[in-house]
Amino acid sequence: MQQSCIKHTVQNIDHSLFWAVHDGLSTPFLDVAAPFLRSKLNWIPVYLGLSGWIFYKMGFRKGLAAILFVAGTAALANTLAAEVLKPLIGRARPCQLWPQVAVLVECGGGKSFPSAHAANHFALSLAIWKIWPAGKSWPLAFMLAIWAFSVAFAQVYVGVHFPSDCLAGACLGLGVAWAVHFALVRLVRPFPNGGDSIFFSRKNS
Repeated sequence: MQQSCIKHTVQNIDHSLFWAVHDGLSTPFLDVAAPFLRSKLNWIPVYLGLSGWIFYKMGFRKGLAAILFVAGTAALANTLAAEVLKPLIGRARPCQLWPQVAVLVECGGGKSFPSAHAANHFALSLAIWKIWPAGKSWPLAFMLAIWAFSVAFAQVYVGVHFPSDCLAGACLGLGVAWAVHFALVRLVRPFPNGGDSIFFSRKNS
């Protein structure tokens, strides 16, 4: 009985937060910005520019390894969210549950929990931060956190996810990125001081 009460309370909070974002923060500007932020195609120029910078800074061999690490980490997080957890949990999206949701993008027939967008963008953010030169990455960490949070926020705003979907996706993405990086550090190229990127050494930063 107590577990049911706690579950009901958490669900009510989640639903209230959804409406606070989706309806309470609704503005003409966000109606345009949120769909733009969540579209993967709109970020392709950024990904291409980042890839070019990585190759320029690291050279082909290390650059390719870094890009494969970042892309592979995001792909793993996305697969776990979209192909494993969503079908397993089977939670409906807000736009599937409530006809009054003013969905700004196609609702789709997929499940809601966890958000694959949040999972792969938080995984991308942590993976990119991990390949940056040691001692130069904290401003970047802030920008990446804002970027990933903005994408997750947009998922709620457009009506396709609950806040808890995005929170779970963020935790999944960060966990996957940390685990993959940890494995690479331990198995591929260990650093005794534990403070360097796999791809940059301190003397080159």
